[in-house]
Amino acid sequence: MSPACGFACVLGSLSGFAFARLGLRSSYLGATVLLAAALGLLGAATADPATALVAALLFGAFFATVIAAHGVWNAEVFESHPAAGLAAVSTALTVGTLVGPSLAGVVIGQASHAIALVGAAVVTCVALPFCPPTARRRAVLAQHAQECSATPVRP
Repeated sequence: MSPACGFACVLGSLSGFAFARLGLRSSYLGATVLLAAALGLLGAATADPATALVAALLFGAFFATVIAAHGVWNAEVFESHPAAGLAAVSTALTVGTLVGPSLAGVVIGQASHAIALVGAAVVTCVALPFCPPTARRRAVLAQHAQECSATPVRP
């Protein structure tokens, strides 16, 4: 399953086309839901190789898409310091890569693989509210930035 997931990650690198056509917010939300669906699918059918293959392909493609969306979005948020956006994404990925498997191991030991995977799907859905803002919200934030009289932390 690992080669299928890796291959699908390469497909996920084409996510820029989705960002351009659908917008960053819609692409992120759709990819996050499909990423959670892939985890839930695998959790629901852990013993079925065909289902596991489909789940691995979905996971790889949409994991890569979500990560790409984070990178693009953080580059926009930290427009004057894009490296800060990349550092934020890299730090979050590192923490998730360290903590996620450890927690999954505990859940697997106490319950099952299926519970761990469905739990990962639920945790993925928790990320949905933390998405790029709507056009209206961006306008409000831009207006606030122009009107704000607070001294910037960095000059």
